Amino acid sequence: MRAPIAIAVLLAISAFQAAAEDEWVTIATPDDRASDDKTWQVKRGSLGYRMTRNLDAVVYVKGRLVDPASQKKEQLIWYVAKEHCVADRGILVTTDMKGEYLYREDYIDTGRSAPSRMANYICVAALDDYDTGEGRSLK
Repeated sequence: MRAPIAIAVLLAISAFQAAAEDEWVTIATPDDRASDDKTWQVKRGSLGYRMTRNLDAVVYVKGRLVDPASQKKEQLIWYVAKEHCVADRGILVTTDMKGEYLYREDYIDTGRSAPSRMANYICVAALDDYDTGEGRSLK
């Protein structure tokens, strides 16, 4: 009697973990040579728009860096100025989950680096959001 219950519990936990992983989109991994040592992931549905302290309009996503060796996950926010999305190049800014600045990296839309892929994801998602009538203009 206990074995079927234990199996059912294990299957439920496994399904929950799979569903939790489905909410993450992988942008770059060490295997594809876009990232040196971490996997870059974006949380589905986290696209947003805001003004920085300097009153720059930005598009952001919530995400995480995953260390494949230790499986340590660092939660972050990445954002790109709307004007950089339009220009197809600029700066990808990284903050902690409270919005405190951590670092910035240059990117170009056609670049193959993890920062370029992340910035491209953000800008394309924002453009798609606008095209479907759900977001704000990037123009």
